[in-house]
Amino acid sequence: MGDKFELLKTAKRSAQRQKAREGKVRLRVIFLDDSERVFEVEQKILGCDFFNKVCGHLKLLEKEYFGLEFRHHNGSYVWLELLKPLAKQIK
Repeated sequence: MGDKFELLKTAKRSAQRQKAREGKVRLRVIFLDDSERVFEVEQKILGCDFFNKVCGHLKLLEKEYFGLEFRHHNGSYVWLELLKPLAKQIK
């Protein structure tokens, strides 16, 4: 099984802070050892770019043996598709 990630909901912010973060999304990644890290990325980022960012954080060289999955709105887990933008997958 791969690492899991989920969209983090944040409280309302002031208009200035919200404008600065417009187009960004915060994703919490839960690794296989149950450690966690939050990544803030552009909504339009491709799945492969996000996956590479997570692998870079882990200093992982052999990426082809791993993957990311996320909880779909219906509660089931779905593998991250590397060629699709994140925004289309996590909506």
